[in-house]
Amino acid sequence: MRGRRPPRRGPAPGSGASGPAERAAALLARLESQSANLVAAAEELDRLQSPLARRGEEAPLRERVTALCRAWEPLPLQGEQALAWLTLAGAFGLREHGGRALGLAQDPSQRPAVRRRACAVAAALAPPGAGEALLSLLASRADPELRAEAARALAELGEPELLPQLEKLLEEELPAPVWRAAAEAAERLRSRAR
Repeated sequence: MRGRRPPRRGPAPGSGASGPAERAAALLARLESQSANLVAAAEELDRLQSPLARRGEEAPLRERVTALCRAWEPLPLQGEQALAWLTLAGAFGLREHGGRALGLAQDPSQRPAVRRRACAVAAALAPPGAGEALLSLLASRADPELRAEAARALAELGEPELLPQLEKLLEEELPAPVWRAAAEAAERLRSRAR
């Protein structure tokens, strides 16, 4: 009987393995209790969206993630909790949190990693005023990596009406990585304007 593969079997009873819905529930419990590795839990929840959607089981996950993000939004988010919150809000497309994400990007008391992630999430959620706020951050004297991320976020946001301000900024002396990211953003905005 060559060429035949044995039938696929699920996890062995008692093996501790679980399906995506059970894994998502465990990750959500970890996030809700604010225990260790919040960012890793949020990132894994993002990866579980597709398998759960294929099974038609995504709705309960989305509801719990939405409730968790709402519960955390008024908190003074910092560090790992802020990164986990941003990961969830961005990955699940929770537009209602775009303004808070933009606020975290602009908050100089946040760690650079939080501010960079917040730029990307703000671009994905596109709250009102995001383009001007990201352009202002790009033009600031903040950390060059943050400014470059603001430029990439501007390109992702895709508001061609910001192109004249971005081109004017390119005439100034900018750190090389900031200039490169701003030039790439300007090119992407030009191609959208055509």
